[in-house]
Amino acid sequence: MNFNVFLDKLNTKMIFSRYSDSLVYFVEDLENVSEDEVIKLGYFAISDGMELIDFKKNTVDDISNMYGVINWVPREFSNLDDFYSEINFYDDETSEGQIISSLDVFLDRKMYNNARIYIAENGVTIKCENCYPGFKALINDVEYQVVDDFLLRDRITNNKIGKIEVDFTKLCTTMVTDMSYLLDETDLNQPIDSWDLSNVLKM
Repeated sequence: MNFNVFLDKLNTKMIFSRYSDSLVYFVEDLENVSEDEVIKLGYFAISDGMELIDFKKNTVDDISNMYGVINWVPREFSNLDDFYSEINFYDDETSEGQIISSLDVFLDRKMYNNARIYIAENGVTIKCENCYPGFKALINDVEYQVVDDFLLRDRITNNKIGKIEVDFTKLCTTMVTDMSYLLDETDLNQPIDSWDLSNVLKM
């Protein structure tokens, strides 16, 4: 079987890590993947289809700790390890076509086609809808990125130690719920009046 085709198909489906509920990014070789690059893409868990690395929980495990969202109503969840067994993934007589088409039971990531980042009615605040952490979009040719609690603190930490240079004015914080001690962690000298605080529970 062309395993890369299988991984490409998995990357179109809603497959999550059980450890942190992070959407999984599937790659051919886990050893040649940069954690920083993966996080920049908005992912916190990667897999080669068999092994799983969850950067949020700093955990290495196997497919038994990944689950797919089944495209039925009401929605159900399937452990990926069980799913492999159900479709006879390990059986040499099972065709590539059968394996690939079987993945259609999982919900498509294109459900995020309606995701958007926009400027609020006040003309200042940057907000988002139907997004996942790491989602990016352009507003007036300026690229903004959605961050959650983990991703925002990751950006602040790495900016502080000089690992990456972050433009905090181009972050959408609608998904952030905890900002406690956040600004104590950095010498932030950028305007953040565009940050959306509507869902923040802790300051």
